[in-house]
Amino acid sequence: MTGLKDADNLDSEFIQSELGELLRMAASINDGYGSATFLLKRFGSAARNSKLHRAGTQWGQWWDSVYLCDYAAQPPFRRSVNRILVRGESVHQLERVIHDGPIRVDRGRRRDEKVMISGALTLLTNAVIAYNTWKLHQVLERSRESGRPVPSAEILAHIAPIAFRHINFQRIYRFPLERYLDRLLPSVPQMLAAGAK
Repeated sequence: MTGLKDADNLDSEFIQSELGELLRMAASINDGYGSATFLLKRFGSAARNSKLHRAGTQWGQWWDSVYLCDYAAQPPFRRSVNRILVRGESVHQLERVIHDGPIRVDRGRRRDEKVMISGALTLLTNAVIAYNTWKLHQVLERSRESGRPVPSAEILAHIAPIAFRHINFQRIYRFPLERYLDRLLPSVPQMLAAGAK
């Protein structure tokens, strides 16, 4: 509740006077004229005496207060925020399943290695999510074609394609060879039949 607690210290006239500069800074990030990293270094905690830093801090506290009021007063909003948080945690759980071991000592030291490792993990995670989305779409299409009831769009909005228990990440494959034994080894069924006589 920090945002609400600090709300007494907010100076709306001061924020209004610096709003143009705040919008200019946001536009320069949005349009690619300045990076967020550069602007954070320039206007971060080292620039506490800067008017822009003070206005940005107060603007952030004001939005924190609005967010906390919405979260506390609106149950549908609170449910949607909690659902997003749960989905985010589910994605992290999927990432932990994809990469379950430690990163080798000689890997992940430099920034470019960290970016590559993170990018590879993100790519694999997105591949699993895309595969699940495709499979869910197939199930829904088959249900529609066969005339079975399909959940409404409102219900489908609550289903996230993040499941992973049906995917083999352990690299252990089991095939029902007995089903195809006569095709793989045509002589075996004949030998078994001859042995039974």
